[in-house]
Amino acid sequence: MTVSWEPPGPGSWELDRSHWDSAMTPIGYQILRCGLETAYHDGFAQFGVPADGIEVRNVNGFAYSRIRPLFGADRPASNPPPDWVIKLAGRLHPEMRRREKRAAARLTDPGFRLSLETWVNTTRPEAEAQNRRFQSVDLPTLTDDELGDHTEALFTYVCESSVLHHRLHMDDLGPLGLYVVFCRNHGIEPAAALAALAGASPSTTEPRRALAAIRAELEATGVEPRTLGDVRAASPRAGALVDEYLEKGVFVESDGAVGIENPEIEHMPFFMLRKRDGTGLYSTKDLALARMKFDEFNVDRSIYVVDVRQSLHFEQVFRAARRGGIAGDEVVLEHAGNGTVNGPDGKPFKTRDGGLLRLRDLIDKVTERAAARLDENDLASGYPEDERDWITHLVAMAALK
Repeated sequence: MTVSWEPPGPGSWELDRSHWDSAMTPIGYQILRCGLETAYHDGFAQFGVPADGIEVRNVNGFAYSRIRPLFGADRPASNPPPDWVIKLAGRLHPEMRRREKRAAARLTDPGFRLSLETWVNTTRPEAEAQNRRFQSVDLPTLTDDELGDHTEALFTYVCESSVLHHRLHMDDLGPLGLYVVFCRNHGIEPAAALAALAGASPSTTEPRRALAAIRAELEATGVEPRTLGDVRAASPRAGALVDEYLEKGVFVESDGAVGIENPEIEHMPFFMLRKRDGTGLYSTKDLALARMKFDEFNVDRSIYVVDVRQSLHFEQVFRAARRGGIAGDEVVLEHAGNGTVNGPDGKPFKTRDGGLLRLRDLIDKVTERAAARLDENDLASGYPEDERDWITHLVAMAALK
């Protein structure tokens, strides 16, 4: 089947990987388009941005976007207008002059502090309350008509939330822009300036504060809980904090077990931290050790030298540590995976079974095999014996590594 990739309209379009990094569903496309186009059309006008907004289109299931010009947006053009035309339009076009005044007013009084105060005190509490109302609906008890009404209301709410998400960017990008300009004027590159903000967002610092509060409450009781029920029984406040944390979606409870959802890992999206009977797993111990490293020893880089077959496990551990607030964005987490030594059956040796090769014996065996292979292919035969031995050693070490 031949697929045609045609531009969705006039202008320059780019594949949008920042908002949707794979193919979109029709519902996802409608939510994305509603949020981007509505928020930035209104926001650009309010903040004095010299553009009409952002457009997004679905091309064979993928999102393509473009900045919509303030004038001439729907006229096909093979090349951008020359600079003098843009400058002249800025002087003569009425809307361009109005936006220039709004931009100047915003730089004088950005207003982002008021927006932040409104978000903290009004908008976010209202959104969280609405989220809980939707979550409290008992779907199996709804009739077909009620389920249809519920789905329609939920879709409308998600679209409105998408608009809110992008609208708030108009406020947070302004201070970031001023910060970057300030740093650049003082000789600090933008990349370094933005990297310094890692871990400063409430989304990365709040989980750590919440876990610290839970731990402090439990330490005061002298109880070492094994289950969520034990936590709630030992300290009502700690139990309330745990329930709040579960409600926020950082940790999830599934059939009595507790874990973290990693939808990015398609074949293993749920990373279990505690089984339903309250017992822990290797993951629980790894996270407990990580917390001790970072809280008690102020470790800023942690390297795990473990079999490469554990790569997925440590990817999940690192994600859990980040999302749970155990390791901030400033901490380096790295898995240095080593290979395996296999027996005659091709399977890795197991230390618990015994009968392992000593390293010296392994090196001797590999060196013997390398020398035999060189002889078979008549390689390095013209070199003096000491040089040939050195070449054999290098080949053996390269094969071993």
